[in-house]
Amino acid sequence: AARYLAASSFVGGVDAWTIVGNIHSTAPTWQAFGWGLLNRYIYATDEVQYIDFETSSDRSKWYFEAPPGKFQLPELATAYGGTLRFTVASTYGDFTHLNDFLDFITMECATCNSNRGLR
Repeated sequence: AARYLAASSFVGGVDAWTIVGNIHSTAPTWQAFGWGLLNRYIYATDEVQYIDFETSSDRSKWYFEAPPGKFQLPELATAYGGTLRFTVASTYGDFTHLNDFLDFITMECATCNSNRGLR
């Protein structure tokens, strides 16, 4: 059996996850059914596309933000050097040109590095 320090199964809802940077939406949509490898999941739709015509990449970025009460705990420091595991899927889109310069995952720690922060 897998052991987790923190996890979201989305069995009963969005589990306090939020969306940051997507113009109007601040709450993800919860699905209570399975779709491919996803079983009970959250999703959001990109509300704005800021296309860089030189690179044909979307320069805007929105992201899911984990709930502080579950994923921003001092106890999680013991997981340093561990594994972050998740499943991502998309219902549509052209993935021949990915936004390589945009971060896929950003982890931040305000009290790391002698309280100078770390990203």
